Amino acid sequence: MAAPRFTESTIQISPEAPLESEVVTFAFELKNSGEVPAEGAQLAIEWPLMGYFVEVRGLNEPRIDHESRSIEGSLNLGPGEGHRVELDVLAPRDSGGDSLSVSVHLAHYGSGAELWDHKAVTIATRVPESGLRMGGLRISTAGILVLIWLICLVVVWMLVALRFRGRKGGEPGWRGFLGPRATALALMIPVGFWLMFLAMALRDYRALYEWTETTATVVGRRVISETVSSNSSRASGGGTVTTSSEIYSPELALRYPVDGVERFSTGYDTGSSLRIGGRLRREEELRNWVPGARISCWYDPKNPGDVVVRRGFGGAYLFALFPLPVFWVGLKRLKGAR
Repeated sequence: MAAPRFTESTIQISPEAPLESEVVTFAFELKNSGEVPAEGAQLAIEWPLMGYFVEVRGLNEPRIDHESRSIEGSLNLGPGEGHRVELDVLAPRDSGGDSLSVSVHLAHYGSGAELWDHKAVTIATRVPESGLRMGGLRISTAGILVLIWLICLVVVWMLVALRFRGRKGGEPGWRGFLGPRATALALMIPVGFWLMFLAMALRDYRALYEWTETTATVVGRRVISETVSSNSSRASGGGTVTTSSEIYSPELALRYPVDGVERFSTGYDTGSSLRIGGRLRREEELRNWVPGARISCWYDPKNPGDVVVRRGFGGAYLFALFPLPVFWVGLKRLKGAR
């Protein structure tokens, strides 16, 4: 029995090597290579879990469900006819190495003809647009601070060794335990910890006073999760226990103008917020940001893909107090080495 055939249909991806914060176009070339028409063929497309829906072209009155990441529509394909449907998806920022995968299902239920197809592409890492350029490399602010810390570590190590030079061991209590190397580490590990917060503070300051404000359209929203693992020794001895926890944070996909050119990217805040609560708390937070809404946002003029909708110094700076006791012990030991 003659029936429509969809076996010559294809999926094309442009660009072939997409970057972070870049819009990827999935082009579905749907063809009926059979000898009978496919009237009212039902099309279902599922866009990538990692990506954000931007636009679909080539379908009349498509049914779009953001929760299930699906698009449904119908089309008519005569014998030998083809139809092109294009789907634009935004690759999130900081998603290098992840994949964007799309699935398509085309069915003509009157004849039982069906097409199932799937295609994926890997997101390439975008080279930072801000930071210090050294030859062909670009070093971020955090990377510069790490280099400063490494240089300071060597200098402090040498100075502490000179301070302890000629001293004999055997001092009582904790002074005898902390030699020159341990003292240098007790001083520099907290400093390295504080440099991380310095980089965070510089970002918060620039977002408040140097970034450009504009109006953005919310393209999509979601809660992203990150698994954090830690190891601890068993109380009874013999091995370690590994525990893991999920950290949830909100993310918005935004469309906004930069120097008259439309730009897409993802972001939410500067990263210094103290997040309390789990996924439900973050989902509740995202309910204020409805897709299609027009909101204020701020982007880094040196790196326009870095965009936020919330600014300010957050509660994460409280953790900067944690290494103070270690630094105080190292400082006391250094002063006592006379």
